[in-house]
Amino acid sequence: MRNFLHRMRGERWEDTEMPGGIAYRLVFNRSDEVTDIILRHMPTYERSNITDVRGSLRIDIRSGRWSEIVEFARSKGDTLQKPFDFHFDRERDRVIYSLDGTTFSILRQSVEEIDERLSSLPGPSN
Repeated sequence: MRNFLHRMRGERWEDTEMPGGIAYRLVFNRSDEVTDIILRHMPTYERSNITDVRGSLRIDIRSGRWSEIVEFARSKGDTLQKPFDFHFDRERDRVIYSLDGTTFSILRQSVEEIDERLSSLPGPSN
């Protein structure tokens, strides 16, 4: 279904599975700019806690939200501008998004690797 919606909007995408049980999808618009990152937990992902049940998380690149998350991850939660609804789990070295009692966690190292991939892309997204 998700692929059908991307096609209808004229978007293309690139899926990548990472060690640690995280997968991400970069979504590109018709101008070949990255617009969104969709993070997903694979079945092998070791969840942070019992409420870590959100299967995926979509982040709009153009809003600057991803940059906030990267800065937050690099500072291990000590940044002055904490992204809304995000927390840092020092014990497990993860960024955690929490909404309505459910959470989605991502390893800090995975955030770094995804950001490196974004930086290697041509265009204004880097």
